[in-house]
Amino acid sequence: MVRKAKLFANPLCELEHAGCLGIANEVHHRVAMEDGGAEYDLTNLVSACKPCHSRATRAEVVARRTTA
Repeated sequence: MVRKAKLFANPLCELEHAGCLGIANEVHHRVAMEDGGAEYDLTNLVSACKPCHSRATRAEVVARRTTA
C-alpha cells in the first residue's frame, strides 16, 4: 500500500540516471532497510524506473562490499 501511495504521489523517476525511462514503477529506499532505514516510511522512499533502481541498488551493494 505504501509503494502504491509513493508511486501515485511521485509517478516520475526521481533518480534520473543515464538510461532513465522517466516513468516510475518501483520504489527505492534512501536508507536501505539493512542499514536501519524504515521500510514503510514515505520519506525513506524514492520513486524509480527499473533501470535506475537496479543501478542504485547495485551501487549500494558494491559500496557495502568495499567497506565490509
